[in-house]
Formats: sequence, structure tokens, C-alpha cells
Amino acid sequence: MKTDHIVSCLEVLLDKKNIFVNEPMSKHTTFRVGGNADVLVSPANIDELISVLEYLRLNNVKHIVIGNGSNVVVEDSGYRGVIVKTSKLNSINIKENVLEAGCGAFLSTVSKIALEHGLAGTEFLSGIPGTIGGAITMNAGAYNSEISDIIDYAMVLKQDKIEKISKSELMLSYRNSIIQKENYTVLSAGFNLKKDSYEAIHSKMSEIQAKRISSQPLNYPNAGSIFKRINGHPVGAVIENAGLKNVAIGGAKVSEKHANFIVNTGNATAKDIKTLIELVKKTVKDKTDIDLETEVKFIG
Repeated sequence: MKTDHIVSCLEVLLDKKNIFVNEPMSKHTTFRVGGNADVLVSPANIDELISVLEYLRLNNVKHIVIGNGSNVVVEDSGYRGVIVKTSKLNSINIKENVLEAGCGAFLSTVSKIALEHGLAGTEFLSGIPGTIGGAITMNAGAYNSEISDIIDYAMVLKQDKIEKISKSELMLSYRNSIIQKENYTVLSAGFNLKKDSYEAIHSKMSEIQAKRISSQPLNYPNAGSIFKRINGHPVGAVIENAGLKNVAIGGAKVSEKHANFIVNTGNATAKDIKTLIELVKKTVKDKTDIDLETEVKFIG
């Protein structure tokens, strides 16, 4: 199906200002690399998101849903299809100890709102450059906490049906969930939090932020941890011991601050990043017989 026809159909469902043709994906991913998407759309509400996904599915149009683009790299050749960005679906509501957030809500904003309402449990989310949808899909975590510790339920789209899925039904495990396995779309979620003092919550958030600043290369575009833990253990030391710190290919470099981060030093391409990831995997395998598994997904 031609792009012009797809766009004309999408214009029936969305405001034109939320439809972008031949859109550079470097503007929409935290790595700041990648070619152009044929079409990028940014639905203004859940109903628009559902309508768009239904149209794309029924017409067999290749598509993918992203949040802040913090765990994806778009190939240099771009994306032949439609990318659906959820950043406008960022509502956050609080009812007693339950915080409800839309799939596009930024994790740092969620933790800030929770703090303002004296609700503890989301401190670990502060500083993670992702959204609620992606965090649930990947069961995001940091500093010995993860989404599965606080989530109560998620509202998801299963093809054309909206369903409320409980924590147990989400089948959350390390960087995995039923969302990934079945390719559901997260619409929103509810989190069970605990009352605490502003001072106590703020202190914990400040402590986490200080750890991030001291240990992560926040001054360069990156996608967070590149590789998953091995049997529960961080892999930064494994990569560093393999002599890979500061190794670079083109504009992509293994961070000198944290070896499980690859940074864009200014002119990286998706190919640079992919080639460097493969080099790290091969070197670690050759030296330690450990198979590294990536957290970051390449799309194109």
C-alpha cells in the first residue's frame, strides 16, 4: 500500500498536525540515530491510538508502537511502515494509594507526581528515560527494584479488545512480560504505592540520582544498559575485563564510565552501534564463553 494512501486514511482518524511523513527517527530515539520512517503518528488520546492500530492491523500495514524510543534503534535505512508514538498519552491520576498512568507517561514524571502526593515505590523510575508502556513491556528495573514490585494491573489492547490484566497475568520476569510474548499494546496501568513522608521519598530519589550521575554517561546520547544481566549479575565488569572499555566504531563507543553503556559521541550511525554491539558480544564470548543478550531492539 502506498504511503500517500495510508496517510489519507490516517487523516480521517487523526489531526493532520500529528501525522509526520518521512520523519527522521533520530529525533525520536534517545540514541539520536536512525533513518526516516515512512510515517510517524502521535495519537492525542487512547481512542485515537486504538483506531490507528485497528486500521493498521486490518490493512496489514507494517507498524510498531514506541514511547520515548529509549530501547530501540532504527536502522540507517529507516522504517518502511508506520511508527506510532505514544508520548501524548501521558495522563497521571491518583486515587488514594493507587497511581494510574497512561502508556506514554514519562517514568521520571510518574516518580515526581508520586513524590508530590507522598507515595513511595516509584523512586527507582526517576532518571530512567522511558515511558510506562515500555517499562511494563520490559519489566523495567533499577537499583534492586522493578515494575513488578509496584504494578497492580494494566489495561491492554489485544487486537481489537481492551482487557484489564492483573499483575499475575502480566507474567513479569527479568526484562520480559506477556506483553512482549503476545505483542499486546499497553494503554495504561495502575500501581499500588505506599504512603511515606516527602522527605523520605525525596531523599531516596536524590540518592538514586546521585548514583546515576556518578556511574552513567548521561552527557552522551545512549539507550541505557545495552546487555541483560547474566544470572542476575551486571555485565559491565565482564565487558570491562574483556578490555572493551573505550573501544569505538565510528561515532559509537563503549562508555569509559560504564562498560554496559554504548554512547553516541556525536556522529554515530545505527550501523556503528550494531557493529560495536556485535564486536562486544564476540569478544566476550571468545574470552569468557559468556553469551551476552541485548536489551536494545533494532527496527527497520
